[in-house]
Amino acid sequence: MTYNILDGGGSRLDLIISGIKKESPDVLVINEANCFRDNNDKVATRFSLEIGLRNYAVAPTEWGYDVAIFSKIPFRKSEVLMPNKRAAITVEINSEFGLISI
Repeated sequence: MTYNILDGGGSRLDLIISGIKKESPDVLVINEANCFRDNNDKVATRFSLEIGLRNYAVAPTEWGYDVAIFSKIPFRKSEVLMPNKRAAITVEINSEFGLISI
C-alpha cells in the first residue's frame, strides 16, 4: 500500500492510522512523512506500533517531506537512494515467494 498523507498527517493522523489498519497491508509506503523523524522518531515509532508494521525506515529530505516505509516482515536490507533534496528508499524482504525489493 502507498499513501500520501499530506504534510505529515497533522490532526488527521488518528484517522489515517484507522484507515490503514482497516486495509491491513503487509508493506506500507508513506509520502510526506513530515516530522516522523522528530524527537528520536517519536511519530514513526507510534505510527509503526499502532498500524502493526513494526519494521520501518525513513528517507529524509532537506525540506522535511520525507518518505517512510513500514513492513510486517523484517528488512533484509534498507538503503536511502537519494538523500537530501529528494527522498527515495529501497528495502529488501524475504517472502514466501523469495527475495522482494520494494
